Amino acid sequence: MIESAATLFKDQTRYFQGFEKKGLPNRKTERWKFTPVASLYQKEWNPQAAISAGELDEFSDFVSFDSLGELSKSKNCEVKKLKPSEIESFFQQFETTKFWQEDDSLFQWHLSQLDHFYHIKYTGEETLSLTHSLGSGALVNYGIVFEITSPKATVLESFLGTRGQTYHQTSRFFDLKENQDIKHVIVNEATPEQSQQIWTFANLDHDKAQYHGLQVNFGGGLVRSNPFINIQKPHSFGEFNGFYFLTGADHFDFYSQIKHFSGETESNQVVKGLLHDQSKFAFTGNIYISKNSQLVNAAQFNKNLVMSNQAQAFGQPQLEIFADDVKCSHGSTTGQFDIDELFYLNARAISPTKAKRLMAQAYGLELIQMVDNDVLNTYLTGKLTSKLKTAYGESR
Repeated sequence: MIESAATLFKDQTRYFQGFEKKGLPNRKTERWKFTPVASLYQKEWNPQAAISAGELDEFSDFVSFDSLGELSKSKNCEVKKLKPSEIESFFQQFETTKFWQEDDSLFQWHLSQLDHFYHIKYTGEETLSLTHSLGSGALVNYGIVFEITSPKATVLESFLGTRGQTYHQTSRFFDLKENQDIKHVIVNEATPEQSQQIWTFANLDHDKAQYHGLQVNFGGGLVRSNPFINIQKPHSFGEFNGFYFLTGADHFDFYSQIKHFSGETESNQVVKGLLHDQSKFAFTGNIYISKNSQLVNAAQFNKNLVMSNQAQAFGQPQLEIFADDVKCSHGSTTGQFDIDELFYLNARAISPTKAKRLMAQAYGLELIQMVDNDVLNTYLTGKLTSKLKTAYGESR
């Protein structure tokens, strides 16, 4: 168990004291009741030597991090490690925003253990690719502040797993400008031995800003995604969707908050996936609409396909509405493939295994193809197809 704060910047001691005051969450802690994190914080972690990060040749602009969070390559963008005074100033300002939640002890723990904090300035309009390499035996904590200067851009983050146990915690921060359209995709390929905490903060504090988030999760021992979106100016749109494909004893917990602090705003969220073997998935999504935020249009849906009698899915969509002229909807469904649809395919000489693979592919592509980027669509489709062939085979 880590018993003290890191020494990257002064306020880390205060954040660690905040964590100690609240302690580790347990099943009685509402926002963490589906995430059994205690063992991860009690383990003695021994960081190993860094390993080199992979590259995605489809994309021209790179930022790569090795297994210890050290920057190993950059191209066509400005990347710098922030100085202690700059980090301290950033979080002092962050604590004044509507994102700050003092009762979230694990986020305070993450801040208290930050090893590195980066600022990435991107001026391109194509896809900026970041690779995070998950090494062996390491406890890793780092954060990234994105400054996107172009009116339209895509950020792709890929977590590449290797063998060995790791607890990898990262946070990223977006502050969108007026009329800006940012697409942000996280692809996670952690191994069953690797666990993660992934925090995302998107602030829409200018008119007509659009943030489109998506996490595609293909594995991991215990993975927790925490996307938070604050929509603060009219005619802005925010979404953070999710697709997961879980096997073995994978555990994926998706906890999100989308908050409307202005009228005439929109949000959308669809989180769906497939569970196999003994895997577990939990969705807790909260849409909050503040008083006097009229004419808001918000939707939230969770859909789970359970492919095993031992798999478990939990869905908790939540609405908090304090305005009286809004259009909101939410729901959660859990089930299996439609027997009639499978019979239809079997009757046309398609084997049961291939029928399930085709239906699973259509189920996933429905969400993936919502990403308005041809290159990224091709990349994500290839990843999904590969996972499905591994899980269901290539039988006729």
